[in-house]
Amino acid sequence: MSFINKILFIVVTFIFLNQLFGKENLRQKYPDGLLTDDFSILSEADLIHDINNGNSRPYKIKEMQPGYYRWQCFPTKDVAYRYDTWKNNDPMGSSEIIVSLCMFGVHVKSKKLQHLYVDRRARRLEFCQELNTKWKKLTKDQTYLCLNGEPHGLEGSEVSWTWNKIKTHKGCASLFGDDCDPKK
Repeated sequence: MSFINKILFIVVTFIFLNQLFGKENLRQKYPDGLLTDDFSILSEADLIHDINNGNSRPYKIKEMQPGYYRWQCFPTKDVAYRYDTWKNNDPMGSSEIIVSLCMFGVHVKSKKLQHLYVDRRARRLEFCQELNTKWKKLTKDQTYLCLNGEPHGLEGSEVSWTWNKIKTHKGCASLFGDDCDPKK
C-alpha cells in the first residue's frame, strides 16, 4: 500500500468514525431535545436553539410539557401531511367576512406509537397550501425527515404534539418564519 493510499485510508476511516459516533454524541448530549436518531439532518445549533428558547426538562411521554420543543426523525414514507378546510368568520379580521380556513395535521405511522403533530389554531387556507408546497419540496426524494414540536401527552397508542418545524437534508420549514435559522 502506497503512502498516499495509507493517508487516504486513514482520512476516510476518520470521517466514517466521526459520522458514526458524532450523531450518537448529539443524541447523548441532548437526550431530552432529540428523542430519536437524527440521520445527520440536525445540527447542534438546532438543539441549542430549543434549549435557549424553552424550559428544558426530561421528556415524559404521558405528560403535557409546554414550553420545550423536541426533535424526532422518521422515515419519510411513514409521515403524511394533511389539512382540512371549511368556511367561517375571518379569525384575523372582521367577523362579518367569511373566508376559507384550514387546520393541518402531520400523521406519523410507527410500529409502537402513532404521532400526531397539529397546528395551534385554525388558519387561512393559503397558509396550509403554502406549507403543503414547502412540505412536498423538502420531502421529495428524502429518506428521512425530522419534526420539531411540543409534546401534549399520550392517549391510547397516539402521542400528540404541537408542530413547530420540519427539517430534511434539503432545508427547513417552520411555523414561525425565521425559526429555521438557529442563529436568530
